[in-house]
Amino acid sequence: EHRGESAGVSFSSFPISEQAILEGIRTVEWPGRLQVIRTDPLILLDGAHNPSGAVALSVYLRQEVDPHRLGQHFMIMGILRDKNIREILSPQIGWADEIVLTRPAIERAADPESLFAVLEGPVRKTIRKTVVEAIEYVESKIKPNDTLVISGSLYTVSEALAYYKGGTLSPVRG
Repeated sequence: EHRGESAGVSFSSFPISEQAILEGIRTVEWPGRLQVIRTDPLILLDGAHNPSGAVALSVYLRQEVDPHRLGQHFMIMGILRDKNIREILSPQIGWADEIVLTRPAIERAADPESLFAVLEGPVRKTIRKTVVEAIEYVESKIKPNDTLVISGSLYTVSEALAYYKGGTLSPVRG
């Protein structure tokens, strides 16, 4: 739904048929946007690096993931310090059983301790210094019916993608 609204605004001035637009939206691959890495357990990457993206992710998780996943919900969050941290974290309260706070390898990243201080509510909070350490921590606990969502920054998501795909980060593109 969020993609559809964005696409509607983007394509409104181009002479493209509605059918072509809808087909493009259905078939587009956008790394780091509701990207499924694994299904058992479900591992999902979504940048959600601003308040509206965080709300859209929260709605998606509650409506599309919850009815089908009976296990625990883990979330790894690494956010840039110049973002509205509280408004990015707060929509995930109530969905996640445990939020692992971390820091992507970029100067602008918020320290996980500062994320920990902002995060309020009934959720287990854990700190891991790097995205890889956070992933390895959750991977050591996760079971087939569980869900892991990695979010908060496109930098965090790109590090997770490199981890799961066995690649390395580009110094230019992440």
